[in-house]
Amino acid sequence: TLVVALSVFGAREAFGRVTGGGLAPAPAQATDLLRLWTESWHPLGTGTAVPAPAYTAVLGLLGWVLGDSAAAAVSAVLLLAVPLALWGAWRMLRVVGRLVDPQGSPRWLVALGAVSYALVPITSGAFGDGRLGVVAVSVIVPFLAHAALGFGDPERDRRWRAAWRSGLLLAVASAFEPI
Repeated sequence: TLVVALSVFGAREAFGRVTGGGLAPAPAQATDLLRLWTESWHPLGTGTAVPAPAYTAVLGLLGWVLGDSAAAAVSAVLLLAVPLALWGAWRMLRVVGRLVDPQGSPRWLVALGAVSYALVPITSGAFGDGRLGVVAVSVIVPFLAHAALGFGDPERDRRWRAAWRSGLLLAVASAFEPI
């Protein structure tokens, strides 16, 4: 709770409209992001037929859920990066701890690892530089690793669900950072 409260306090600049660094200004509405993703011609400068980045669809859907606001979608990704990365790392490290030792790793060790991982978007400079893709992928990776652990399950149905979850998370991660 303390880590989440401190991270939200530290990221208070992300409330409202966020620009700067590598972050392009968001349009007014999330439907504009979805339209940008579906259009084949974009009126940038003299015009271009280069397709829009794939993450515009993900941000557009998130912004539509948050009240048709593209700025709210960008702010939500930045504000929730540390708490969601903390939760994902906690879940993954608990499972990995049980794979190593049937009783699991000590809670303090899991908490230390999860907090250390959750601070990666902040300490790497991705948050401050406005690199939205790196921030989003750092949140997705622990959930993706946790889903991929399901491939080792002896039940066929659980392996299929792990494949679907892993595929979906990998597609979202690739939309933000294709490299």
